[in-house]
Amino acid sequence: MLISKTQLNPQRIVAALESVFAVICFVLATLLIVASYNAARMAERAYGHNVDSGAIAWFVAIAILIPLGTLLMLAAWSLWGRWRIRWWVQGGVGLGIVGLFYAVSRMMG
Repeated sequence: MLISKTQLNPQRIVAALESVFAVICFVLATLLIVASYNAARMAERAYGHNVDSGAIAWFVAIAILIPLGTLLMLAAWSLWGRWRIRWWVQGGVGLGIVGLFYAVSRMMG
């Protein structure tokens, strides 16, 4: 077993969930970047040039998922390591995530 029952407390459970979400963000970002390059390659084959094929997938990966995964991993490390400033880090990460989604929503609409 990776974690003993004595180590399992609410902070560690939240840290583990944040780590899982961060890994999901990084995996999705990788898949979107690969899909973006594949779309660009297919457009070059089909039309002889590429204008913006795969640009949205690349933008979502670089501007949203990678920063989100990084913020979630920082929050998880602060809780798991029981940093003294862990609640400040959690609050900062929460504000960073809200700010990230606000910025993206302003760009989209």
